Amino acid sequence: KKGTSHHMTIMSSSMRAGDTRRRSAAPQQQSAVLPTTTAPDNNAAIRRRRPKREPTSPIFILTVVMVGTCLVFVVTSRIFRSKRKDKLPVPAATNLQELGGGEEAPTKKNTPKFEVNDLEIDTEIMVDSVPEDAEEHTDDDREPERNYVEPEEEAVVDVVAVKTATISPTQSPPDKVLALLYPPGLMGGYRNQVIRLLSLVVTAIKRDVHALFLPSLLWTTQIWLSDGASGERKETWVPIPHDLIFDVEHWNTFSDVLPRLVEKYVATTNDCWTHDLPPTPSNATALTKAVLSRGFLAPLANLSHSLVTRSYTTNLRKLDVYPNVSHCTSPQVFGGGSGAGRLWRDYINMQTRKQSFQGADAAILRALRPKKEWRELAQGCVSSHTKQNYIALHARMELEMMDHACGRSMERNLTRLFDHVETLVETDMEQIGGVFVAVSRSGIDMKEGNLYEKYKVYADENLDTLNRVVGDSVGETAGQGLGSDVVVFECGKHLMDKYYAERSAYYASADDSMDYGSLLQSVVNFYIATEAKAFIGVRGSSYSTDIWTTRYHQGNGETNYEYTKDGIIKLDNGGLPPMHTNCGTKKK
Repeated sequence: KKGTSHHMTIMSSSMRAGDTRRRSAAPQQQSAVLPTTTAPDNNAAIRRRRPKREPTSPIFILTVVMVGTCLVFVVTSRIFRSKRKDKLPVPAATNLQELGGGEEAPTKKNTPKFEVNDLEIDTEIMVDSVPEDAEEHTDDDREPERNYVEPEEEAVVDVVAVKTATISPTQSPPDKVLALLYPPGLMGGYRNQVIRLLSLVVTAIKRDVHALFLPSLLWTTQIWLSDGASGERKETWVPIPHDLIFDVEHWNTFSDVLPRLVEKYVATTNDCWTHDLPPTPSNATALTKAVLSRGFLAPLANLSHSLVTRSYTTNLRKLDVYPNVSHCTSPQVFGGGSGAGRLWRDYINMQTRKQSFQGADAAILRALRPKKEWRELAQGCVSSHTKQNYIALHARMELEMMDHACGRSMERNLTRLFDHVETLVETDMEQIGGVFVAVSRSGIDMKEGNLYEKYKVYADENLDTLNRVVGDSVGETAGQGLGSDVVVFECGKHLMDKYYAERSAYYASADDSMDYGSLLQSVVNFYIATEAKAFIGVRGSSYSTDIWTTRYHQGNGETNYEYTKDGIIKLDNGGLPPMHTNCGTKKK
């Protein structure tokens, strides 16, 4: 045992010596790179292979926490928004089944509350409700494309209440039509509504749908109506059918480029149009009766009836009912959306990405012509002031526009603008007997409020100039015109006031005489401007841009002019202006 123990001791010593030699060999082999150590360290090689870890930066930890929090917030908000979209705001005492839907109504507790009465869309309330030719909200919230099934069972639906003939005897009702979603229909000022209609047309073309359902095309007009609560009369936004204002047969002559406007279609079992509505109120206006006679989308029939008759009011720009009709195939449906809506956002997306409007942008400006009755009324207004040629001026002098981003570069002094127009007539025009002015007196004639205090120096002088050159607001006092032989005149409101006064004698009550509101005034003014010998507009206005563009496609682009702070200049590019774009956000 002693010998064995001694042998083991020697072996152990030898192993330790060998191990020491082997461990010393590593630093000796790397001596050309790393200095050798005088005292061997068993953990030195391990420390050289594993660098010392730095402590985690507090900024890095904070960044990770913030990113995680943001992701949780985004996911939660999307879930919340998707749930809200499925809830249709309705009167507390009405459920969705009564509105024609198949879901249970939200309870009074979770029904969204809206503070905007009637159908008013006030610029102080709505961020994106700006002057009619200013920009709208442009956030991208487009719905994904859906697959639409082909008709399964044929049944012809006939809207008998609409009398305008839109289908020739040789044409059969289409099996696919696209309807405009109401509520809200078309929103905004006249030209912004045209932009939304263009977007609807392009949607139809992209879906290979060759017809728009005429009864669904509801524009928006502003009319003085009594408020149910206070009894006060105020300007209220209400729907108005397309065929009451525009020439449907003329539109359909462009069917090689634009979808036809039709009153009939071949229905499927999934038919979504109905005339089965609640009784019409006894005090309904002639315009309300005209809207109701055309019917509504069945899933929204009672809601639409309540909005049109004003028995229920809400802020339409906060109402999105598209999920309730997205399944419809007879007719297919598109439009709506909160804020500026899907039609506006689609237009902005196409414009921003320079996508094609399928030729519809040029065609729609020529196809959208007033009915014969309104064309003759407009021509009568011009001829009552001058028998010679006339030019048209779009004077954008409203205080609201001065305060808007679109108005920052515009001439604000009406006196100076009329001086520029007089110079143009004397130097570049021959045989001009009148100047037609498209102007909003109500937007200038303000004597109180923040805008008036801010732009008082312009407001007071511009109103005095308007009364002096054109005449007073009621048309009783004629203006002095420009020079001695050029009369300056308005049509729009003056013309329609006279029209209503003459027609009222034929009706037993005022409700029997239809009031077409501000939309018809804008349409008449637009038509007069496009027919003028020359037109003077202003950059930043979609109204001016569309008149320039329409005149260009009519072959009158060479007499398109633009007024600036420095004077009036002829539009280049043959009179075709750049496409109207957003001016920016409103000044604070």
